[in-house]
Amino acid sequence: MKSDAIENGVVESSEQESKADSGKTPKDSSRPVSSTAVHGTPWCVVWTGDGRAFFFNPSQRLSVWEKPDELKGRTDVDRLLEKQPNTSLSGNTASPQVNPTGNDNESEAVDGDPVPKRPRLENEEINGPANEVEVPTAVEQTEENDADKLGSSLDKIPIGLEAAKEAEERAARERAVQPLEVRVRRFREMLVEMQVSAFSTWEKELHKIVFDPRYLLLASKERKQTFEAYVKERAEEERREKKSKLKEKKEKFIELMDEAGLNSKSSFGDFTSKFSKDDRFKAIEKSRDREAMFQDYLVELRKREKEDKHREKEKVKIDFFNLLKEQKSINRYTHWTDVKRKLDTDPRYKAVDSSSKREDWFREFIRKLDDVPVVREDSYTRKEREKKERQEASLREREKEVKEALSSSLRERDKEREQHLRNEQETNFHSMLQDMIRDPSLSWKEAKKLLRKDPRWEAVSDVFERSEREEMFKEHINGLSKKSREIFYRLLNEIEGVS
Repeated sequence: MKSDAIENGVVESSEQESKADSGKTPKDSSRPVSSTAVHGTPWCVVWTGDGRAFFFNPSQRLSVWEKPDELKGRTDVDRLLEKQPNTSLSGNTASPQVNPTGNDNESEAVDGDPVPKRPRLENEEINGPANEVEVPTAVEQTEENDADKLGSSLDKIPIGLEAAKEAEERAARERAVQPLEVRVRRFREMLVEMQVSAFSTWEKELHKIVFDPRYLLLASKERKQTFEAYVKERAEEERREKKSKLKEKKEKFIELMDEAGLNSKSSFGDFTSKFSKDDRFKAIEKSRDREAMFQDYLVELRKREKEDKHREKEKVKIDFFNLLKEQKSINRYTHWTDVKRKLDTDPRYKAVDSSSKREDWFREFIRKLDDVPVVREDSYTRKEREKKERQEASLREREKEVKEALSSSLRERDKEREQHLRNEQETNFHSMLQDMIRDPSLSWKEAKKLLRKDPRWEAVSDVFERSEREEMFKEHINGLSKKSREIFYRLLNEIEGVS
């Protein structure tokens, strides 16, 4: 009986307590009740009333349940997570003192009343509004909280970040002492030392510099402006350096090709097999870049060879003209056949590779004799020149009379002699064609390369013009083609007779 009375008393007491509690506002055990700043970082470890901890970054207004990368491996953070603060959400237990001024408004957070925001400090321009913390979103709490709690946004409470405030106050004092130019210079030195990438962004590079004391030397806006100016300058410098290094590599590669003694017929495969182990070859990383440079080098090489050949040809022509100028007997009436016998032993004569070219240059030379400008001269020189001209004119007149006096028989004899010489050289040329040209598909250009090797070619070239030699070659080719057709038809007839 007594035990039943006790139980009834307990039940009644419980019912009375539940009725009393129903008139009060229910307390949210997931609300933050304690915060501890992590030294040297913008992060805080925040504990909630239900004994859970999350991480809050007041600078970025970011709350996460998982430990940030910059806090991993730190023993002091591990100790903060192991040591849960002695807090509760009961009515007679106060939340930690977070306002350095001792304001009682912030301690009312544990009673469930709305939390007034602390007035913004003047020195919070560095880290932004650091006096409020936002619990991670409801999506991250699905494993621990019921559906009703997940649907509502969590309250914010003031957090005392004494360490952050002290660091900001020290930075503010240092900013007041040091000029802006000095602070900017030190901030840029920090960017260099931390190897900030010139082609990255402020958000991606922030983790490298946020823990450096020089980070706080500038205000938030000044930091980003200085960062943007630095990466812009650094990117341009890196591009210039890259361009300079590439230019140096290309110059070394060209130097290697110069040493290789390439010519217009060299191939990239042969060049690669010989010099693939050379450092100057390896410096150009991509094979297609090497081949492109190699081909460009060959184009320039062919161009130089062509120019050298042209200059050599011009030199040969100038030397040949100088040789003709030395022959005082040459005038506008001189014949090439009379001159070439006097010059054929001179090296400048032999340097011209074609007899037809010699003859063409000779004709060009005598045409220019009439175009020689008259040089001013004194009276004595003029008289001597006129006297010499009269003598030459008289001599030419006598020669003309002698030529007219020659009998027709002499002229015929000379003509016969020339005809005999032509017949003889024509026979020689036909013999050359029969001996060396047996393929009717050969062109005149290909045939000349073969015929020039024959010692009879020079004598034939002296007698016959280029057009005459080509005409005889065509007649020979036509004869070969005709013989081939006759043989073919004869074979066909024989085959038909057998069948």
